[in-house]
This record gives sequence, C-alpha cells and structure tokens, in this order.
Amino acid sequence: MLGSNEELFADGMLVEDINLIAIETLKEPLRVTVKARYSMKEVGAVLYPVDNGNIKVEFDEKQRAITPGQAAVFYKGDVVVGGGTIVEAVFNG
Repeated sequence: MLGSNEELFADGMLVEDINLIAIETLKEPLRVTVKARYSMKEVGAVLYPVDNGNIKVEFDEKQRAITPGQAAVFYKGDVVVGGGTIVEAVFNG
C-alpha cells in the first residue's frame, strides 16, 4: 500500500511488555521524553496508562515511521523510567 510521506507521521504509539525501572506503576499521565528506536533523538511526550498494563504514548510533535516490534524507551531527564515494545502507531488525523 502506497501513501504520502505525511502519512508516515504518527501522533503516538501503543507500547506493551512494559518494564518500569524508575517508578513502580504508571497510575496517571506522566511527562517524559521518548526514543522509539536506537538512532532517534529523544522527543517530548506524555505516557498514559491503558488496559493490561500497556502504555499509550502521545508525542508533542508527530514522529515518522513508528514501527511495531521496535523498542521504546522513556526518560525523565537522565533517568530511564522504563520501556517496552511498540505494538502500533497511533494516528489521530
């Protein structure tokens, strides 16, 4: 399926298999920075708890080519909050 370059930019992502390090659980929204792949610069985002311990990430600015199966890592300053596996990109339109 073909599309335009603009259609590759996601508003967020759904992450599963969560491993939290700096906090015990995510009970309310948390402002962090996120990397959705090794070579990506950290970007501002908000984490939201969703069903089954999964996390929805909403980026401050749309991000290109969010890919299921890649690792996502969450940071608060120099501290790794945690991470998980990207399940899907989220497009709000």
